[in-house]
Amino acid sequence: MLFPKDSNIRLLGVFQALDTFSELLAFFATGLAAYDRTHSTLVVSAVMTAVALAEAGGALLGGAFADRFDRKRVALMAAVSAGCLLMVLALGTNLIALTAVMVGMTIAAAPIRPAVFAALPNLLVEDELDTANSYLQTLRQGAFALSPIVAGFGAALIGASGLFVCAATMFGVAAIVLLCVRGRFHEEAAPEAEETRFSPLAGVQLIRRDRVLSLLIGANLVSILTAAWATVADLPFAKEELHAGSIGYGILVAAWGAGAMAGATLAPLVIRRGGAAVIFAVALLLEGLGIGFATGAPTLIAGVLAFIAGGIGSGWLNVADSLLIAERTPDAVRGRVRAASDAAGSIAYTVSLGLGGPLVALAGARGTYLISGIGCVVSGLIAVYGLRLVDRAEPDTV
Repeated sequence: MLFPKDSNIRLLGVFQALDTFSELLAFFATGLAAYDRTHSTLVVSAVMTAVALAEAGGALLGGAFADRFDRKRVALMAAVSAGCLLMVLALGTNLIALTAVMVGMTIAAAPIRPAVFAALPNLLVEDELDTANSYLQTLRQGAFALSPIVAGFGAALIGASGLFVCAATMFGVAAIVLLCVRGRFHEEAAPEAEETRFSPLAGVQLIRRDRVLSLLIGANLVSILTAAWATVADLPFAKEELHAGSIGYGILVAAWGAGAMAGATLAPLVIRRGGAAVIFAVALLLEGLGIGFATGAPTLIAGVLAFIAGGIGSGWLNVADSLLIAERTPDAVRGRVRAASDAAGSIAYTVSLGLGGPLVALAGARGTYLISGIGCVVSGLIAVYGLRLVDRAEPDTV
């Protein structure tokens, strides 16, 4: 079932989707603004890298805020602060100020995702955590798919400054939606508990203690490191290998996004049959097979089918990952565990994108897909090994 029964969960999903859409729209607008002012891809890459690193660092700090203070207030203040900073960019700034303000906006918005994730189990009226995570991930994937389209058309119609205004406005709408959410965002925790201390690295420490989480999150990082190479190869694959042009490139990217949305929607059904840990491993393998099959795709249609399959695996992976972390972490540190995982993923993705260009130049688009697919399959095998620990290892988190 796509929609949870509880209206508060539905509103929380809308809030997170609006936040994701706003952040991505601002991110794309920043790249467009930097390119318009310098016409240098190197400058654009430097600005984007600075923002990505801010996202990784901000996640750790944001997770600490989400666990230490009232999560609803933290998320509300984050959305309002991010919106205000984007309005500054709408007034027009030089390149250095543009980068600095975007870095500040990224850090300001960082507590939102861990706050929403950590609060979700506490807001549930019934035991439907799988459905709630599926719903949130489906909306989030929709924001990922929609934001570049809106950014592309919006840049032509209203320019980068107009996009910043739109993103700021969406943050304001998100804040209003969050105000309508009622319920408990925290469990009661003893003040002297170790997890209640303001330590941004508490999530990292818990992951290190929990061998199952360490293996599963490590497997996910391996997939991110290798799958991002395929992202760099998408454009030359569509234009040079399939001769499908920019339209074909857009169709390929949209196919993965559509598959991810479908996978997130269907995730509760498969997770209830196989379990979150099993589906986590299967999802990584499916991602790898989808990318690998694209290696030999003779036509755009074949490539689209391979990308849809890989996207379905991505959707399953996002929901299973959220469930495993939620189930194996106490409330007092849950936000920081989510933040630590996200920060590691952001760093891995940034590094992988930097390596992707040289790899595509050496191996070609199809060769890069093959290497990426093998990397994802290896990550799935690592997760399969982690599965052997799930049944006999209790979470060392309480």
